[in-house]
Amino acid sequence: MDPEVSLNVAAKMAGKTTTAVRRWASQGLIKARKNKRGRWEIETQSLREHLATSVSIHVGETSGNRQEPDLQSEYIRSLQSSLHRERKKVDDLAENNRRLQNEILKLTHEIKAILSKDNRGLLSRWIKSS
Repeated sequence: MDPEVSLNVAAKMAGKTTTAVRRWASQGLIKARKNKRGRWEIETQSLREHLATSVSIHVGETSGNRQEPDLQSEYIRSLQSSLHRERKKVDDLAENNRRLQNEILKLTHEIKAILSKDNRGLLSRWIKSS
């Protein structure tokens, strides 16, 4: 079973009010249950899945007239940025791998050519003994 958190903690994780999280639980959008004391316990994995699949991204008012993205949109941007960096790393590693494979192939051909030109067999005997 996934860990569960209180309604307040779930609301902070989601960057929403406790009313919004309670509504999601009542509507079955997230997995939640009431404990023996009648308090909501929210399944964290269900909450994460709901946040990840939510289509609407809201911008909340903060102090003054300044607008600041809520935690959900910041989290999504962070994930998109991480994904972009990881894809770049994968592409770079794949390119390095191709380059090194070509280098190995060239060196293998050069060694074969050198060994085939060694008429007296001195070089090939030296390679075998070392």
